Amino acid sequence: MTLLNKEMARLEKKLDLYAKSLDETAGAEKFRLYGELLTANLYRLEKGCPEAVLENYYDERRSRISIPLDPQLTPAENAQAYFKKYSKAKNTRQALEALAARAREELAYLEEVKTAVEMAAGISELDEIKQELAEQGYLKQPAPEPGARKTKKERQVPSPLSFVSTDGFQIFIGRNNKQNDYLTQKIARDNDIWLHARDIPGAHVIIKTEGKEVPPATLEEAAGLAAYFSKGRNSKIVPVDYTFKKHVRKPKGARPGMVVYDHQKTIMAAPAGEAAERLNFQQPGGNDTG
Repeated sequence: MTLLNKEMARLEKKLDLYAKSLDETAGAEKFRLYGELLTANLYRLEKGCPEAVLENYYDERRSRISIPLDPQLTPAENAQAYFKKYSKAKNTRQALEALAARAREELAYLEEVKTAVEMAAGISELDEIKQELAEQGYLKQPAPEPGARKTKKERQVPSPLSFVSTDGFQIFIGRNNKQNDYLTQKIARDNDIWLHARDIPGAHVIIKTEGKEVPPATLEEAAGLAAYFSKGRNSKIVPVDYTFKKHVRKPKGARPGMVVYDHQKTIMAAPAGEAAERLNFQQPGGNDTG
């Protein structure tokens, strides 16, 4: 957990720096405007002027705007200088936005991992998370033990939770990113129902439909489980999105457990801690993978 908190603090600091730098590039459009107004008025300007007061054609009120000039440059050279400033600021802003987007994605990923650590029910789940962090470069890869190759290979198969709803539908729950990837990418079929607490870290939940229509009671139970196995488990009500698995996609290069989805509906669910105990629990890695 210390490692995760340290990495998350590092990313939050980065995002603060990016935000400040982005604020500094906010005036880029002003440079473009200056360049265009100077270009449109070259015939009226002479070299040596410290400023040009020009009508702003882009303003409905046709207000006049004062543009600082370098007296050592011609009006055309001043216009080109502003276009260069605009281009540089625009390119800098685009680069900063890309860096900030990557930092936000990584922070969201680490928040998912942290939630998984907090929800881990045993050593095996923590081992899966450690393995994932090693694969993502946050921890050193452990040296393989002699003669343990087969055992290690067997441990690489994630073991998500499996429940049977009161209507007899199988529900799978991933409690970390490796389990989430395994469920969504390997276990679920196109017409299975995929659920996830909206906008917060949490489990991927799959209802195996087997081609049948899912009753409201099963959907409510699965939504309650998605709410419980999420960062919102201590809330009274959690919005849970659900859609068919065929509408869930993993972007190229995305980190474990990270997906995008559409065609979703939302159900307001109470975290089903007590309900989970009443459902028919099966051993991790349920028997039907469709």
